[in-house]
Amino acid sequence: MPESLVRVARGLLLFGDDVEAGANRAKLLQRLRVPNNTFRDAAPELGAVLQTPGLRFFDTADGGVRFGPGAGIVLGVSVGSGSVHAGLVDANGRVHAHKRLEPVAGQLSLEPIVLLDRIKAIVAEVFGAGLKDPALLANDALPFLGMSVAWAAPVDRDTKPLGKALHPSGLDGSMLKERVAQHLNVRLHRSHALNDAHASAIGVAWHQTRHPDHHNQEHPRMAIVMRLAGAIGGASIVVESPERIRKPERTEELGPASGFMDSILLGGRDLHAGELGHLTLDKALIDERNANLPPGLGPLTPFRCSCTSPGKLTPDHLEAYVCTAALAHRIAPGEPECPIIEDMINSPEVPVHTRALEDLGILLGHALRGPVLMLNPATITLTGMLAVPTVTRTVNSYLLANKAFGNQPDVRHMDVGANRLIRVQGAALAILRTKVHRQIEALVGGSKDDAHRRVRDLTEPLKAVPWES
Repeated sequence: MPESLVRVARGLLLFGDDVEAGANRAKLLQRLRVPNNTFRDAAPELGAVLQTPGLRFFDTADGGVRFGPGAGIVLGVSVGSGSVHAGLVDANGRVHAHKRLEPVAGQLSLEPIVLLDRIKAIVAEVFGAGLKDPALLANDALPFLGMSVAWAAPVDRDTKPLGKALHPSGLDGSMLKERVAQHLNVRLHRSHALNDAHASAIGVAWHQTRHPDHHNQEHPRMAIVMRLAGAIGGASIVVESPERIRKPERTEELGPASGFMDSILLGGRDLHAGELGHLTLDKALIDERNANLPPGLGPLTPFRCSCTSPGKLTPDHLEAYVCTAALAHRIAPGEPECPIIEDMINSPEVPVHTRALEDLGILLGHALRGPVLMLNPATITLTGMLAVPTVTRTVNSYLLANKAFGNQPDVRHMDVGANRLIRVQGAALAILRTKVHRQIEALVGGSKDDAHRRVRDLTEPLKAVPWES
């Protein structure tokens, strides 16, 4: 039974198209060469059928098969320059109970207690919704694997932020995972923090390895992910093929693994890799783009950068020219940022909006030339509120016109629905793939007698928000 369960778990990660469609159970088991009695035998230990829920590591409701809530539910949170999003993410990568707070411009520079209270408020909403959803519960409790916060700031290996994005008197210099854990009464080992572009890259790798094309992937593929919003950040991740097995001698026994488990985020020495927004731009390019501007659009000037304290000289960085605050300032100086950016995104055909977005695409394409030559990426995926078709087309055209060789990456942007959830989903998947996906054999492949204990110890059962538990 354990070997059959490992094969099923690996199959659920690889055949994402079947999972998303609620695959017919018998069809999937046959495809994985797994006996039909697999879940009946596993039910006493893992709760693999709905009638005997138990720990619910696997769920076979509605004639399909998927990871159940007992495989771990992670609370994913995204803290942007103005937005806060959160949701509960299961081991299938599905986001449940997604909530969003009203944006507050400049929220990262708020007093730490105010920002932490905003996180606490959205967590209360998400937990409240999740605890009412029977599909997320095991033994009437939420099997809490942990929470993971994606921050719009560089975050090092100790989860300390770098730069000047956060308030200097509190969160700046602190371990972000520790401050959040203390404020929400979450056990420290269940609290995690990472940069939002890194979270987005993990989410993009998840989507790419869930696509049917992944089944035929033969070599590792480099993916660059850019986050375009209140700050400009990036990340690179090596998306492995499903043929790369950690234990090649067991390939026939357990079947191939999804490349997601072995995909490698390129973090660099301090986990600050990808900070392309702080690249200094060529003045000649800026002068060229400032020629023949349409009426109503101000020139490109360095307006604001998260690496510099307010009142200090703003550097000639990519982010300083094309972050949301800089774009809004070009269109309507002194006016509130959020409605201007929303109007630009919703009406890209307006000449002023078109030119501002094309300028973003040109400057981003220029900044990406070095990474493209160095890394030879298969894909460049744009995420964030400024990841819109006009920018994607412009980046693609610029790279195509300036390429040195024939290796043009596939430049794309996330669709609206996936883009809205990518940081929350990626932040949670960073924990799920470490604690669950990469530990499948240890969790369900060992002794049958110990399976219940291993799965039980994976999560913490919660029947209320952590600070009331």
